[in-house]
Amino acid sequence: MKRPGSTSWLGALAAALLLMASGCSEPRSCTRIGCGGSRLTLDTDGWMPGEYEIELRYTLGGDHAFVCTFSVEDPQNAGGDAGADPIQSTCTQTVGTGRAVHLYPIPGMEPALAVHDTPDEVRFVLRSGGQMLFDDTIKLEYVESSPNGPGCGACRSGSMTLSLL
Repeated sequence: MKRPGSTSWLGALAAALLLMASGCSEPRSCTRIGCGGSRLTLDTDGWMPGEYEIELRYTLGGDHAFVCTFSVEDPQNAGGDAGADPIQSTCTQTVGTGRAVHLYPIPGMEPALAVHDTPDEVRFVLRSGGQMLFDDTIKLEYVESSPNGPGCGACRSGSMTLSLL
């Protein structure tokens, strides 16, 4: 005697096994974490109080240039320790369009310059009080990863620490 519904259950099981054997799988799901970019960490023995300007230039599908400004308060006036963190930062694209650079002043850590692009090299200039403190062309090294999931496209990202001051 047959149990009710046993044929449909066996049929569904057979169909699932057949699909698995044929190599069919569920559709791939990709996240939207995003891709790429470069991070330049600005390593110092402490920022002296004052006004600073960073100029960043690179070529990637055209010329791009940015100027980032930030100020460091005197720790005596800010109620903090020596080597205060940069505050009040702004970055503006001065050459080219459609790219972005941000300066992240992170309290208690070295600030980082995030370049939302992947140039092979960048020219980095740091000035304060009209004086050039650093001027060099930096070759960036990149790694590829798949943060959006396997088969969802490779991302290129790089980082470098610049020893300044």
